[in-house]
Amino acid sequence: GDVNENDCDGGDDGDGVDELNVQDQAEIHWNYPTITTTSGFAADLNLQKRAETEIFDSTVHHSFTLLLPSLTLTLIPPLVFSLHQIRRLVLRENNISHLPLQFNQLVNLTKLELQNNALTSSSFPEGFTFPQSLESINLTSNRISSFPSCILSLQNLTELRLSNNLIDEVPAEMSSLSSLNYLYLNLNQIQQLPSSFTSLTNLLDVNLSRNEFDIFPPLLLDMPNLLTIDLKNNPIGSLPPDIKERVDYR
Repeated sequence: GDVNENDCDGGDDGDGVDELNVQDQAEIHWNYPTITTTSGFAADLNLQKRAETEIFDSTVHHSFTLLLPSLTLTLIPPLVFSLHQIRRLVLRENNISHLPLQFNQLVNLTKLELQNNALTSSSFPEGFTFPQSLESINLTSNRISSFPSCILSLQNLTELRLSNNLIDEVPAEMSSLSSLNYLYLNLNQIQQLPSSFTSLTNLLDVNLSRNEFDIFPPLLLDMPNLLTIDLKNNPIGSLPPDIKERVDYR
């Protein structure tokens, strides 16, 4: 069938920003190299030499969202990693192909949006780790061919979006993501799930549509907390009636 807008990411990533309490959290829109905040303040920055500026001094005691979408960036500006109070980092729709080791310095980061970039499995260098604070990662529509092992240690992760990549295997170690509620692996090349998948006892919603499953993964029925199982557009034959009630596979 036709691809709808949710096929790639399982939800609305729109251009809007989550509603924020401006007293508690600042929004920084980075229109390279000009930065503006919700207070209307704007400052031209020398990105290499002026990390300590009034704009950052004014937000240092608050968490904030940094918006850098659709700027044709090929790398993440190094200045970003000195902004330790970033809570949400939006880097979608750029041309980023490498993630630096400094990423784990963003110790308050909870939401990372890197969809529609040029990331591959080699974009994560040896020793790379994401900050343990992360709760949501969106890596939809990149060129990742194997499941990033650096994700597997994120005990606070509740939402993972890896749709529209080139992944053909789900690692057994994924069972370590004990807080995971929402998993989007649609539009990949996956044929089966590891038996350890049932250890994801907090999983509520899994999207495996548009993969290469030729039989229904029966272990999914051993996960009583699962509310939604999407297996549309896989080469699966007919299902027993008791399974059809829980599974969307056409």
